[in-house]
Formats: sequence, structure tokens, C-alpha cells
Amino acid sequence: MQSSPSISILTLQLSLGTRVNITAGVSNLSSQPENATVNITVDNTTLLAKKEYLNLAVNGQASLSVTWDTFGLSVGSYQIEARVDPIRNSVGQSIENVTSNDVTVAYFELVQPAQQPSFAANKLSYSHHLSFSQTSFQTWTVKVTNPNPSIDLWIIVEIGGRSEPPSGSGFFTSSHPILLRAGQTLSNITLTTAFTSSDVGSRLLFSAGIAWGESSRSIPFISSSVKTGSFTIAP
Repeated sequence: MQSSPSISILTLQLSLGTRVNITAGVSNLSSQPENATVNITVDNTTLLAKKEYLNLAVNGQASLSVTWDTFGLSVGSYQIEARVDPIRNSVGQSIENVTSNDVTVAYFELVQPAQQPSFAANKLSYSHHLSFSQTSFQTWTVKVTNPNPSIDLWIIVEIGGRSEPPSGSGFFTSSHPILLRAGQTLSNITLTTAFTSSDVGSRLLFSAGIAWGESSRSIPFISSSVKTGSFTIAP
């Protein structure tokens, strides 16, 4: 009795954002080369990928990969099916020895993505007029909110700027990674940078932003929440 080719979903992983990489691996377990069609579908209705394999060698392997974009889909469980079928001729007869189909099913749970952190309204304090004779340091204090009721976030607050008009004098400072618990607001995040005597008399423009992620090892996203401002450095 001939064995039918077997197919399985070898990987099913969520990549960054809303894209899922799916790979179906095919193995010919029969005693001669075979012809077959592989399909990958979602919920038995949406065809993600289809490919024919002709003369797949005995014990030969092949794979079919596809990227599934889940943007706009409802939160919930989705059935992903990988299926191999014998290729048939125009009158419906199998043209190789495969006599049965093989199906592997996996389930993917689409969860609500995390919402980005944001600066609390009007909560960015700093010295608008810095007196260099008193201090060469500018200090910002910011307030950041995590709107997610059940997801902790890691954030890095970043501030960068340049003198006006541009003279090549720029600056940048950032916080260390900060754990922002679900639903938490931190109001004492402080960043400091030093200036030199060559900056005296300058007006500097700056922008404050938030990098964020769900792990301290990966903080890849940039929040659309931005604060801007300016200050002068007097003698």
C-alpha cells in the first residue's frame, strides 16, 4: 500500500506588527516520485497560498511559505490549514499514486495589539531661559502614560535639538529603559544635558519622543506622541 505525501505547518510565528509568517513543509513518503498540490487556507475560506509540486522525489521535501497580513481582522482564534491533494487529470483521475489527502491544522490567536504610550497633556517642564553663569545644565521633566489596561510597556524617552538658526550645534539625550506598568502614569522622568560657553546667546529648538516595546530587550516602536519647545542660553 502506497503512503500518501505528508504535510505539516512547520512554523507559525507572529512577526513585528500584524504580519504572520506561515511555512508548510511537504514530504513524499511513497516509493516513487509524486505530483501534488499544496494549499494554505484560513478558516477554510481564505486561500493564502497554492503551489503545485511535480515529480517530488522519494523522501524528497519541499516547502510553501506565505505572509498573512492580519491588519483589520477581528480579535479571536483563526484556523490555519495546510493541505496536500493529488494532482488529477481532466477526467478526474489521479495521475500518480497518491490516493488520499493529508491535512494539518493549527490555530492562531489574534490578540488586541498594544496601544502606544503618550506624553500627558502639557506635562513637559524645563527652563525656558537658561542662565549659563548659574548652571550649564538643562533639565527636562516629562510625564508619560501607558493606556493599556493589561499590558506593561518598556519605554525610552529621547530629546534632541539644534540651535536656531542652524549652526551645527546640536544635542541629544535619552533615558534608560523604563518599565511602565499597565495603566500607569509616571510623572518624574528626568533627562539632563550639559551645554558649553559656545552655546551662550543661542536659542535652541528641541523635540521629545518616546521609543517603546513590550520587552526591555526590544524597544523598536516610536510613539506618535511628540512634545516640542525652545529655550535660550543667556550669559
